Amino acid sequence: MKKIFICLILTGTLILLTGAGLAQQPKVSLPVSQISIGTAGTAGTYYIVGAGISKLLDKYLGVRSTAEVTSGAIENIRLMESKKVEIALLTPESADLALKGLKPFTQKYDLQAILPLYPNVNQFLVLKDSTIKSFADLKGKKVSLGSPGSGILGSNQLLFDGLGMPFSEFKPQYLSFAENAVALRNGSIDAAIVLTAAPSPFIMNIESTHSIRLIPIADAELKKVAGKYSYFIPYTIAKSSYKSLEADIPSFAAWKLVAAKREFPQEAVYHIVKTVFEHLDELQKVHPTAKFIKPENIGKVKIPYHAGAIQYFKEKGYKF
Repeated sequence: MKKIFICLILTGTLILLTGAGLAQQPKVSLPVSQISIGTAGTAGTYYIVGAGISKLLDKYLGVRSTAEVTSGAIENIRLMESKKVEIALLTPESADLALKGLKPFTQKYDLQAILPLYPNVNQFLVLKDSTIKSFADLKGKKVSLGSPGSGILGSNQLLFDGLGMPFSEFKPQYLSFAENAVALRNGSIDAAIVLTAAPSPFIMNIESTHSIRLIPIADAELKKVAGKYSYFIPYTIAKSSYKSLEADIPSFAAWKLVAAKREFPQEAVYHIVKTVFEHLDELQKVHPTAKFIKPENIGKVKIPYHAGAIQYFKEKGYKF
């Protein structure tokens, strides 16, 4: 009886150890062991969502995945080219310029989409007591347009080009999200124009000490910009996005994406897309904008998709 009891204990222990060993094994064998994701500064939505995706890949694919802090989309494209990150979060305008080899790029980049993200919303931000009511009021003012190398700066360059308003009409400042918060509070800038998800953590942070206003975009202004850059679409910022708002704010947006180089292994991209789409409930707990990352929005992305993403879309019958 004693021998039987000892055997049962040993057998149970072996099962537990074997089970633990199996639990530690990757669920999928991939041609890559690490997936670094280019995001942006830690105060923005890019980093939060990128970190959420990274956690899913680490948890379900058994690869080492990290969300890398960068200056944003423009730098992310260069980091992919130099193989310092495998995939990256991009704005559609930065991806389009990179594919065509247009400024600020000096060469063409062979990028492909792997996932749709969320609408990147233009948010023209001032403190509540500001005298600025429109783009015309920016003349001579200090205006933050995004940090060097960021997709926000690239987007603002296209925005003001579409409006026919050169940077020389005001005093451009090149600040990050965190720097914007400090500068608006201490009065060293008059306005910040950012393209990011709404609600944005950095704007909510400013609201913890100061009331803010978002300047609406006039229909005529939107038509001018969208007429030149078709990936900008009308978008309404809901009053509920920020506690300072007294009404919905008409604006515009462009659909963000996750991209990889064409040469990145098809099998790896397939499993990245599969993992994200099959665990959207977890990603949506990270940030509310993750609700936009779904199959119905695949067509919002206008650059070509990677073969690995197409493989998954076809398998599931998704239109793209």
